[in-house]
Amino acid sequence: MKTLLRLVFFAVLAAGFWLLYRETLGVDPAQRERVASVLNELRQIDAQWDVHVLRSKTGLDKNYDPLTRPQVAALQVLESSGGKLAAVDYRLSDSEVKLKEALLAKIELVDRFKAQNAILRNSLRFVPLAAEDLKTKAREAAESTPAKRAEMAALAESVDQVLIDTLKLETARDAEMNANLRRRVGKLVERRGDYPKTVAESFDTFLNHVATISAQKEREDEVLEQLERVALAERIEAVDRGFMSAFDRMLGRRETYRLMLYVYAGFLLALVAFGLGRGSRSAANPAA
Repeated sequence: MKTLLRLVFFAVLAAGFWLLYRETLGVDPAQRERVASVLNELRQIDAQWDVHVLRSKTGLDKNYDPLTRPQVAALQVLESSGGKLAAVDYRLSDSEVKLKEALLAKIELVDRFKAQNAILRNSLRFVPLAAEDLKTKAREAAESTPAKRAEMAALAESVDQVLIDTLKLETARDAEMNANLRRRVGKLVERRGDYPKTVAESFDTFLNHVATISAQKEREDEVLEQLERVALAERIEAVDRGFMSAFDRMLGRRETYRLMLYVYAGFLLALVAFGLGRGSRSAANPAA
């Protein structure tokens, strides 16, 4: 019976030592660097998006590849980082979900921006040609019908002003400028019935491009405003702060368990020394 109790006692001591030892192995220092690398990658992706949205808006980027590449990279990061933060601390799961929501929202808005901007760019390329064609038709009408000369000259002058105002919309985010353009075009539309047929047909083509640019510019600005409201950078920083705090807590806990392990190991050594000493005394005094 005593032997069994001794075995149980030593098993409990060994189990306690193993549990304490296991807790000192619960933190992988490299995990901090891996998560920091993921977050830094997301910061770079977010910054690239902002730069290339601006470059696409102003026409400096001639295609949308610079916008598409960060989207692909963001999706890859999203897939590779799933659940890693919550595995460190369950309290990070909410921050991780909000970060993913912000990332997906930005991806969707960037897609919408590309679609709206593509339509806008197409009309911006053709509106100068449409304006030149309309002015040519107005000059021809003035030459063939002297009574229309003053009206056609005024139309050509108005077309130039509308074209200038329309092209200004490419880089501006000014709702009032867009509203002024629509009022100016509206005055021209009121006199359309007075234009010769060839002039009216060319005017319709020009007007379609101007109306498309005005409408697309309004839609594009709405998307840009929504992009500005996506708090992706704030979500990244929130996750960074939360993870580093959780990781520091884990390190502190590991050090606490390590200290407990040292104390426990000292206790075991003392216990072993006591047992050996008692056994030596028993061997030296067999009569006792």
